Amino acid sequence: MKVTYIRPSSFCMWVERAIKLLNKIVQEHPDKPIFAIHELVHNPFVKADFEAKGVKFVESIDEVSYHDVVVVFSAHGIDKFVLEKAQKRFWKVYNLECPLVTKVYREVKSFEQRGIKKLIYIGKKWHQEARNLISYAKKLGFDVFLLEVGNSIDFIHFKSEDNIAVVSQTTLNHKEVGELISKLRVKFKNLFLPPIEDICHATFERQEAVIEMLPHIDWLVVIWGKNSSNTKQLYLIGKKAGIDSWHVESLEELKGLWIDWGKYSHIGVTGWASTPKKFIEEVVEWLKQT
Repeated sequence: MKVTYIRPSSFCMWVERAIKLLNKIVQEHPDKPIFAIHELVHNPFVKADFEAKGVKFVESIDEVSYHDVVVVFSAHGIDKFVLEKAQKRFWKVYNLECPLVTKVYREVKSFEQRGIKKLIYIGKKWHQEARNLISYAKKLGFDVFLLEVGNSIDFIHFKSEDNIAVVSQTTLNHKEVGELISKLRVKFKNLFLPPIEDICHATFERQEAVIEMLPHIDWLVVIWGKNSSNTKQLYLIGKKAGIDSWHVESLEELKGLWIDWGKYSHIGVTGWASTPKKFIEEVVEWLKQT
């Protein structure tokens, strides 16, 4: 059985840095309770490691009932009004927001300053990044329509002549977002788009690498957190192409699957750009022995 491994040449440097920063925060404040608002990154192993170091994970600053604490906001971004509120309420606040997510917030603020009050946000309603950005936009006075990939644009309630800003979640499928924007351009006359695409470059490169691999494999395994939008997109690319695909978080989970290995001759292995190299290499070595 042949195994192809997409190496993380486009590694997400911010995830790596955010993890290092939270470790530094833990070391610098050994006597203070530390609360992380949402998971730092969407991976259970990272979360478990920080919980073992005493970090408490909550979903809202309203769950933190006292003030003499350290509060850390995750890489997925935070409503700037909530950030300001936290800075006034708590002893110390750190914002480990991904710079590309910060860029989207700046774009929304720029559109608001230009007098645009209607916003189409391309994203997933359950995702932390989407929820926080939409909360911020509404507080700025935007009428926001959440457009999920795969949904029809016919239900958008804006008029064709309205001035409408468009931004997207940074972890979506690059091709699908582009197709949606093309449809929006036809339906609406006055669309305002950011000068640079919002999709993360590392995300785009990983998706392209998987697409190139698909004609040469008959099974795909994607490794990283189940609640990671980036990783799920890689898995869905394989599924939509008709390739047998599995999304697992570890080698142990893969070993527990009931799979007829004799059906496959060439397996592709990948993970998101932040998946530690050792996670993928463990799977590759095990598959080679199977």
